[in-house]
Amino acid sequence: MSHTARPGVARAALAICLVVATGACSSASSSNADPTADSTAGSSSAAPSAESSSTPASPAATGWTLVGLGDSFTKTQDSSGKTYLDLFAAELSDQTGTTVTVDDRSDDASTSDGLADRLANDAATKEAVAAADIVLVSVGGNDSDPFGVYPPGTCAPDQAQRKCLQTYAPRFAANYHSILDAITTLRAGRPTAIRVTSADNPFVGWSEAPDPGFGVRFYRQVAEAETAAACRIAKANGALCVDYLHIFGGPDGTQDPKPYLASDHAHPGDKGIRAIADELARIGVPELS
Repeated sequence: MSHTARPGVARAALAICLVVATGACSSASSSNADPTADSTAGSSSAAPSAESSSTPASPAATGWTLVGLGDSFTKTQDSSGKTYLDLFAAELSDQTGTTVTVDDRSDDASTSDGLADRLANDAATKEAVAAADIVLVSVGGNDSDPFGVYPPGTCAPDQAQRKCLQTYAPRFAANYHSILDAITTLRAGRPTAIRVTSADNPFVGWSEAPDPGFGVRFYRQVAEAETAAACRIAKANGALCVDYLHIFGGPDGTQDPKPYLASDHAHPGDKGIRAIADELARIGVPELS
């Protein structure tokens, strides 16, 4: 799908998931980083936003390609049939006068393991990324199932995040390093805008949660740790991060995200899709200037 400037202007069936997003991020090549390292930056009292403000990019003579590597959250459409990739591309086109073509390689059932493997072994995925100017990574929601049995006391508010996270998806951090390293390698030094998105917490206010306090008592810590680690790993690898946990859930991430979600209280609705697209557009693509 292409978007040209106008003149003048089912995460999988909701295996909503526990994602271990841990690991020190001191270097861009730290795919062997300890995936159970503690994440203490996840409980910000102010809504973190992306690491950089928007800088208008210079129009590209031949246009840009935006490749999406995500799960059903990325593929969810608003009432007009647009994903946040589509809306972001349209806004970016309006800002820069450059045609932006969307190549959505998202998969409803995608996990961080699966995406890391695709970037290493799937020729079509590798070719798409090698040809992309903008790459958006939004994966991890399907890495683990929070409705499974978890040890009593795990992810209690007073417990270290690593104790919670290492129980569920200890490969997440290493996978994210591998994913971003692979994108950088495939782009071979060409200017590239790499974007990573955070977790969210649909369990706050959701009638299908295991219990009414599950979203705050338990999943809050998981979502905060995943968000902090995903954004930290992005920064360590020269990417920028969109934190929609604190857009949807307020400054402390514990508000009911219902206004931003679809009727399933799991995937983004019109307001959520627009909010993510707007934040991506606010950052812009200064790397392509």
